[in-house]
Amino acid sequence: MAGKYLRNKMVSMGKNFSVLNSCVDKYPHAPPERVFAEIRSVFGFASAFAKTALPQDVIIKPGFAKIRYVKNNVPYLVQEDSFLKKGEIIFTFDDGPDLSSQGIAADMLMVREPSIFFVLGKKLNSAGRAIIRAENLMGHYIAVHGYYHATETDAPYTAYPTSKILDHISLVSDMIKDAAGAKPLFFRPPYGIMAPDALESVISDLKLVPLGWTIDTLDWSVKSPDELFDKAIALIQKRGKGIILMHDTQPQTAQTAGRLVIWLKDNNYKIVSPERITRAFYKD
Repeated sequence: MAGKYLRNKMVSMGKNFSVLNSCVDKYPHAPPERVFAEIRSVFGFASAFAKTALPQDVIIKPGFAKIRYVKNNVPYLVQEDSFLKKGEIIFTFDDGPDLSSQGIAADMLMVREPSIFFVLGKKLNSAGRAIIRAENLMGHYIAVHGYYHATETDAPYTAYPTSKILDHISLVSDMIKDAAGAKPLFFRPPYGIMAPDALESVISDLKLVPLGWTIDTLDWSVKSPDELFDKAIALIQKRGKGIILMHDTQPQTAQTAGRLVIWLKDNNYKIVSPERITRAFYKD
């Protein structure tokens, strides 16, 4: 009662709760839990007093990938690329198929090494099926991203039970095999978010290799092809090698992918086959 009265009184005085929140978060000494509980229930802040240690990383495959819990205990797939040598690059594209997908797929073959296209089942209508069939004939790998972008509302897979996740991924795997003529080898969870037990089930039950990325171009957020080109080059030069994430649904990516392939070739980088990924994953 006293807490609610105090809150109402402060609101009537026009007090700024964001400032109060900042002050409480910076206060060096946590109050007793009883006091903290009242602060939290009445004012809705003091989150700093409730901080708990995040769960430990879950190793999916030593030297290959792990699940790391980040803010709010979100399980995030952290990819490693130690199996790549300096200067080696693998291209991956998410969220297709799209009208621009085949053009990107053709550009990637300027160096005669395939890329991976992670597709969404909801886009595999007759036109989408024709696109992934053509990409497969070019030698590219068609892989599973999900039916939706994780869930119907674009929430991460953590919103689904494992059984439903497996149903969706299995469905898309079958759709790819039927349309492209080859069983997919790879799976990438949308946003890179998935609980470790669900991911382990995808590996063991569906025989798919999980894959994140080590260079995120954020191409969806960079609308200028020239800016995207410069940004991608800077990221590649900084890391020196890596698994590149782009989206074949983005017009600026369609205008940039071919230029990147040429630049990489001219600057002594080497685009390598995704077979390197499967060899690293299944290596004892």
